[in-house]
Amino acid sequence: MRLKLQYNDEWITLAPTPFAGGGEGNLYHIVQPRHWSHYVAKVYHPHKRSPERARKISYLAKYPPELASSQGGHPSVVWVKDALHDNQGTFVGLIMPFIQGEKLEILCTPKIPKKLRQTWSRFSFNRSKSALDMRLKLSFNICAAIHQIHDANRYILVDMKPDNIVIQPNGLVAVVDTDSVEVIENGKTLFDAPVATPEYSPPEHYRTEENDPTQQQTWDCFGLGVILYKLLFGIHPFAASAHAPYDHLVSLDDKIKAGLFVHTPNLRDTFRVIPPLHQAFYDLDPSLQELFLRCFVAGHTDPTARPSAEEWCATLLYVMDDAAAIQRFGHILGIGKSPAIQRPRFQSPSRKIRVPVYQPKLNGAMRQDEQSIQQLTPHYIPVNPNHEVAFDRADIQWSKVALIGLGFFGVLLSGVLGGPFLPFIVLIAFFYNAYQKTKIAQRKISANKHFTIEKERYRRVKKRALGAQKTYAKILGEAYGEIEGLGHRISKKIGELEAYLKRQDQKVAKIEAEAMEIYRHLMKKYHQLALKDRLVARIVTPDQQDSITKVRIEINKNYQQAIANLTKKVSLEKESTTYQEGKIAVNQLISSKRIAIEDLLKEKKQSILDQPDEYLEERKTALRQAADINLNIKRIWSKKWYVPASQKKRIIEKLASVGLESILQIKRIDIEDKYIRLRNGKRIKIRDKAYLRSLLQWQDEIKHLKTTYTALKKEVEEKKKVAIESLEQNSRIEISSLKTEERQKLKELTVVAHKELLGDAYAAVEQQYETATEHIDRLELAQKEEQEVLMEQLRAKYEQLMAVTENKVQEIKKEIAPMETKLKRLEQNLNEPKVRQQYQAVEKQLHYLKNTINELQQAKYEKERYKKVTFINYIAKLVRIQ
Repeated sequence: MRLKLQYNDEWITLAPTPFAGGGEGNLYHIVQPRHWSHYVAKVYHPHKRSPERARKISYLAKYPPELASSQGGHPSVVWVKDALHDNQGTFVGLIMPFIQGEKLEILCTPKIPKKLRQTWSRFSFNRSKSALDMRLKLSFNICAAIHQIHDANRYILVDMKPDNIVIQPNGLVAVVDTDSVEVIENGKTLFDAPVATPEYSPPEHYRTEENDPTQQQTWDCFGLGVILYKLLFGIHPFAASAHAPYDHLVSLDDKIKAGLFVHTPNLRDTFRVIPPLHQAFYDLDPSLQELFLRCFVAGHTDPTARPSAEEWCATLLYVMDDAAAIQRFGHILGIGKSPAIQRPRFQSPSRKIRVPVYQPKLNGAMRQDEQSIQQLTPHYIPVNPNHEVAFDRADIQWSKVALIGLGFFGVLLSGVLGGPFLPFIVLIAFFYNAYQKTKIAQRKISANKHFTIEKERYRRVKKRALGAQKTYAKILGEAYGEIEGLGHRISKKIGELEAYLKRQDQKVAKIEAEAMEIYRHLMKKYHQLALKDRLVARIVTPDQQDSITKVRIEINKNYQQAIANLTKKVSLEKESTTYQEGKIAVNQLISSKRIAIEDLLKEKKQSILDQPDEYLEERKTALRQAADINLNIKRIWSKKWYVPASQKKRIIEKLASVGLESILQIKRIDIEDKYIRLRNGKRIKIRDKAYLRSLLQWQDEIKHLKTTYTALKKEVEEKKKVAIESLEQNSRIEISSLKTEERQKLKELTVVAHKELLGDAYAAVEQQYETATEHIDRLELAQKEEQEVLMEQLRAKYEQLMAVTENKVQEIKKEIAPMETKLKRLEQNLNEPKVRQQYQAVEKQLHYLKNTINELQQAKYEKERYKKVTFINYIAKLVRIQ
């Protein structure tokens, strides 16, 4: 399938079959050209293609949000790159970046799916102590991706759900299914979002409002809150059972409509059953608890109260206290480029110091001595009462008739013999024989025999295993015992070191506890100093702050809100001449730079294509000369010692008559039918087979030269292709940087234009923000300096403890070193063929022994199943049968 890109004006080739599909269309890998190989094509089903969808995809490709790539260029948002058209110009689909991973839903349930637990163990609350930290980082990455989309101020995701977020074990995320977003411009919907998932939709979805709620980012803010709650606690925030009058509400969307968030303060007595998973909410940082309450409680009636993706990012940064994340995103979120005040951390010795690891060369089989082999005995499992076998009606039904008949026979016999004793013996013998012939008794006999055989087999195999082990120990000689002894002593020393490091860890934990006490005291002190400033106190809400960092976050948030309130009624496109002229100038500047980049790319590409390869040209010339018939005409009659001149002339004229000048023109030489077929379809009849054989040999040589030349030509073309793709990649990077430059210049131009239009009001907001920020900067610096002074003594104490620990580790390593040297020398014996052969014999016997034990256990279990199958029970059943 070949399709054309709308904006990039290139033809691409898709794989013949899709690798995934859905209700809207199929996904295909892009085969050619190679620079699109890290993208995939989404081809809509015919009934899903429409002019409206074509316009929407073209719009999304033309106006992408400002996206920042993660590690290795991983896209955090899988956005439409370009629209696809077929050879008739009809819209068929789109291309977008190719990403791999799992859907976020795997972490939104109480337990990670079994098949994924190993890969995602770091995120499992049951397996990892750092699971919450990992999930907080993942939450930040999700919020940062959503923030990038919202920052464009024209896109609403609407269908916010975990299935539309792809994650990787390293924490990278990608928001997918972005071709279904809602597009807003100047408060009007240009393109609607087709669907929304009820359990992630806000209450206004169920209310009749004047404005379309999906036009507001607050719609996404609700879904984002639900996703983060499920990610952190493994349960939906509205999953609980309530008393009347809400007891009839079963579905999650009904509970969302009623506002039944499980942690709503005034609804605590409303709930009848709250799943235990919700209790982890109270272990979360209070800052995050407050955001969830704003999202689901205050945000139930006032959507604007819901925290934005940007605010989630800022709060998560503060809670995580991640220096790398703050360095990258802090300046965007208003908390500084670097963490001015960091929580004190003292790395424990067990993590900082590498403990030597001893891995014995003697594996499990080699270490088996006589005592350990003797311990390999069967452990018989008690029989489950449900599995026990007993007589049933079918087993002895036929014996009832025999019992009645023999009763009459016994009466007659006793009359003849004059007593009951002999008939009684005959009856017992008869019924015992009948008992032994029942199927169930036969199976019991078979089970008993099988157990006896397996028991004897176990004895023999165990004896052979002991013999093989003794032979192995004899071959190793004294080395076996020495290796065991040295290994034990090394393991003991390492165990002592690990115990020592644990004691040192406890001392470091006490130092860190003291440091945290100082840190909390300073945070409280400087927070109070910050709020003493009248301007700061007027901007922030004191009850929601407990640190300078949080004060800074709220100052930035309020500044952004104040600027948004000032500018939302201003249309720069209509009211500002400065903005209009500046925008034209920016567009012209960027356009000229883009044209310059594209022209330079064309020149460089043409230069690469026109650049000849001297060696390739030499090989091409050599091939043509070797195949030229006029230059090498003598080769035709080289197999004859004499050819008349007239005959030579006739052959040359015959070849010339059909235009044969090169061996490369020959398609086939048929010696038996005596003709040559050319590639243009003409045939030449040559009666002499010797001439044809000469031509055939010549053709074989030329084929070899041509193959070599073709391979060389392909290699040269491939190098040129790689060079061109590299140029195109660099060109795309430059053009992408132009887009960033354009957005930055337009932002700067927007600020200038707003200052002109709004004047003192805009300046006053900026002045307030700068004054408040400078005040916080001074306090942060003072807190940092005071913290450094107070922490100096604790750091010195920590360094001294670490130095002592390092010395202790070195001492133990010195003690272990000679033992390891001797051990390595002894272990060389293990590589001898004789030792390896006997080792394999021990392994084999141990394998047999373990299998025998399993079979013996099964045989014993089968035998015990028939313990109720006895002659007494048989007679009792026979007598009781109706």
